[in-house]
Amino acid sequence: MDVIDTARRGVRARLGEILVRNGRLTHEELSQALVDARASGDRLGTHLVRARALREDDISIALAEQFGLRYVAIDVAELDPELAQLVPEKSALRLGALPLSNVDDRVRLAIADPSDVLLIDELRIAMNGAFELVIADPSAIRAGIAKLYTPNLVAVPPDESDGDDATRATAQSSIDAAESSPAVELVNRILRLAIELGASDIHFVPRKNDLHVRARVDGVMRDISVVPRSQRSAVIARLKVMGQLDIAERRLPQDGRVSISIAGVDMDLRVAILPAVIGEEAVLRISYIGRQGLLTFEDLGLDTQTRSVLRHSLRNPAGAIIIAGPTGSGKTTTLYAAIGELNNGSRTIVSIEDPVESLVDGMVQVEVNARAGLTFARGLRTILRADPDVIMIGEIRDLETAEIALHAAMTGHVVLTTVHAQSAAAGIVRLRELGLAEASIGSSVRTVLSQRLLRRPCPHCARGERLDDEEVARVGLDGSVPLFRPAGCGDCDLTGYAGRIGIYEALTVDDGVRAVIGGTASAIEAAATGSGTTVLYEQARRLCETGATTVDEIVRVLGESD
Repeated sequence: MDVIDTARRGVRARLGEILVRNGRLTHEELSQALVDARASGDRLGTHLVRARALREDDISIALAEQFGLRYVAIDVAELDPELAQLVPEKSALRLGALPLSNVDDRVRLAIADPSDVLLIDELRIAMNGAFELVIADPSAIRAGIAKLYTPNLVAVPPDESDGDDATRATAQSSIDAAESSPAVELVNRILRLAIELGASDIHFVPRKNDLHVRARVDGVMRDISVVPRSQRSAVIARLKVMGQLDIAERRLPQDGRVSISIAGVDMDLRVAILPAVIGEEAVLRISYIGRQGLLTFEDLGLDTQTRSVLRHSLRNPAGAIIIAGPTGSGKTTTLYAAIGELNNGSRTIVSIEDPVESLVDGMVQVEVNARAGLTFARGLRTILRADPDVIMIGEIRDLETAEIALHAAMTGHVVLTTVHAQSAAAGIVRLRELGLAEASIGSSVRTVLSQRLLRRPCPHCARGERLDDEEVARVGLDGSVPLFRPAGCGDCDLTGYAGRIGIYEALTVDDGVRAVIGGTASAIEAAATGSGTTVLYEQARRLCETGATTVDEIVRVLGESD
């Protein structure tokens, strides 16, 4: 790779002045370019490249001169794969920093925008040792990062016994046909980064000049990449091909799905395409299939009281256990943990899910297929004729499914399911709102468990800024225990958090709750707390005082204390 030394001293010149001095633009061309760049909202260099007035290397060489750095012309073919060990993959992908060499323990990093002070500050945090910055063309940096860090993304081979063989074969052939496209490398890189961050969703949001890529990590949205406008349509088309969707259809929403394997881990991607004013938005929902196996109640961090209530309910020969919470609160994981408690070979266990998120030995698992007419309600009716002891229903969404589920609970089956509700008491109200009779709920439901996931402070930077009494009072604490806001560091990607912990509220449907089951959520909650139920907010406060979560996180998930 060629290196041009442009380092110089003195007052920093403007980029336009350097381009004129180097003979790349005339004064008249610069004046017009500045007007056009302001009108489009672009920076001068970006506008000149998009307008094809100058090449990328013209701008990069001028930027190097402006900031007193070296310009490097990268030959991607010469990059040694061992270079990937010099920079953490998450940092390289997120910050757009390409390692080029390591001489005398000094890493040479190529970046495209030396004016980005925040980026350089983050590099200082991410890099443990000394490093040297050089300037390179943005496209060369992207290509180099793709070569060093692009994942081994392969489609899951179809199961010959599966009835969807033709559909999966079509998806496989579409993926293979597009494998040489630059968009494939870009999508693969984004997927690898999001998955290694532990993302549950990836959002591709169209903007005027690019495609903004964000991921939901530990329940919080984070920026992870920006796709240039020139690649925006190709990336969306690639996602459509993966989800077996119509590439030509740009006016209507579409939903699809693809199964992939990365580093030996199988996962299911649900692809949703939504037409927007300035382009199409794509959202990928990631379901990790068999990544960790079944977790136990102890693995989930259930407190002693909640474990006792759930295990008591599971020992009953019949009745419904309902897990309530919003999307992304870990309801399905808790369902599987409950199945693990019952799956000892003495019972017939059948589930109906959308989708099946973890394959479990000793359990018959049915997946909803609305296109083929297999809905929750229809599948559940058939399951009841298959002599089950335990039935797991992924989610209760309508009255028909709810009626069948509670009828099964009253006729000798253990039923495990979920509903979307903000608390355990609100879960009972939700069943009423679907149209279920109060008597039916009171006689069939054993326990309603509500849960949330709160982020844990990063252990490396947990003691950052100490909170004052006013901030602590936002969650109803008195400040007697010192509480801190984590500072953020390289280990937690500057977020201040690493991992999550669950909080749980187990409501037993006893005589006191049955007496007010037709009342408001507040009345039901009051009856439950009178019987010993600890509500979510109190659980969160206890964790906060022990340093297992923070005031900011409680407010984000549960809101401020009343």
